[in-house]
Amino acid sequence: TGLSAAQLLPFLGLLHFSQRESGQAVEEWAMPITGWANFLVPLFRMTQSSVGVFFQSDQRITSSYYYGIGVTALALLAAWHSRERRVRWLAVITAICLVLALGPKGWVYSALLKIFPPLGFMRFPIKFVMLPVFIVPLLAAYAVRDYLESPGEARARFWRSGLLVGVLF
Repeated sequence: TGLSAAQLLPFLGLLHFSQRESGQAVEEWAMPITGWANFLVPLFRMTQSSVGVFFQSDQRITSSYYYGIGVTALALLAAWHSRERRVRWLAVITAICLVLALGPKGWVYSALLKIFPPLGFMRFPIKFVMLPVFIVPLLAAYAVRDYLESPGEARARFWRSGLLVGVLF
């Protein structure tokens, strides 16, 4: 608590004197509905700014969070096959963050704003993508580890699941 207070108390003081209000969260800074496709396809439905940087429509915070099909498929396989509690938690946190990044279009963000209005101080729902950007490669690494440490029958099941996910992608 003491370590956290050293950072949180100045932040809360700054937030108190800032000009932000809890109702400032706006839809224009959320991930577009097609934003999830950006995990699989680079520059999917992007527009180029005047300085040459590509952004998704309706948000100008992050240009891309592309992983590619391989990393995304491995992360899904880890969530599907792993029996470890921490892998399941990481998968749940990722799913929640991806839905919250949609902002009002995902309905969950709007419901949370009604329940907990201070969440509106964070004006840009797209920032919820930043946590999955670090978690998804970690989940992919768990999938590789599980595959390498599994016996023969479990490897065959992993391959069948991987083939199914690969065909779907």
